[in-house]
Amino acid sequence: MLLLNASGCLDALIAPDTARQLDGFVTKTVTPLPREGNRPVRIAETEGGMLNSIGLANPGRDLGTVETFREARRISEAMIVNGEFDPI
Repeated sequence: MLLLNASGCLDALIAPDTARQLDGFVTKTVTPLPREGNRPVRIAETEGGMLNSIGLANPGRDLGTVETFREARRISEAMIVNGEFDPI
């Protein structure tokens, strides 16, 4: 069994000690083009729990992503990139 973070719930560059304790690190979602995400209100409490609709806000695949991933690889050798990519 492996211990991984949920996508988008841990910024390895802000909390490297926490990221190092995992068996691997899952990135926040990356899309081909930048996305602002959904407008607020993004989170709503319900009787049964919580709903969220963040909208996958991210800078896009080409805007600094490669350098960010290089920095994250110094923290965790096992990294899963969560995202939308063009088919090969």
